[in-house]
Amino acid sequence: MVVPMIQCTTTNVGPTLFCADVEGLKLFADVPGAYGGKEAAMTPPQALVATLANCVGLIVAMACKNKGIAYEGMSVAATATMDPASHCLGDFKVEVSMPGELTDEVRRTVEAAQEMCVIGNTMCAVNTVDVSLAE
Repeated sequence: MVVPMIQCTTTNVGPTLFCADVEGLKLFADVPGAYGGKEAAMTPPQALVATLANCVGLIVAMACKNKGIAYEGMSVAATATMDPASHCLGDFKVEVSMPGELTDEVRRTVEAAQEMCVIGNTMCAVNTVDVSLAE
């Protein structure tokens, strides 16, 4: 099995604005106004929480679609708490709101689907981040 690699390049496009590019798709990031940003885009921590919510939503929607369960109009709320001392997010919570009746089948489908969320699984795994300076 070939494991796909995701490559991203981010470029400074404004005083505090960065634009990430993955295969031609763009994601912008800024810093809060209190730090001199223009608040023209989400901060990276906000984007991480949003990405977790999007990942859970997409996985649940695909599972529901495959089982014929109505999901149009569903919403996913995600939260995290920032620890300013460690510069780390924690206490992630995700809540899925389905549009129809919460039957046992809906509950089982949502619970099973969330286990397939790559972002959530990555956040729960032990990882390393190697940052180096390009020569």
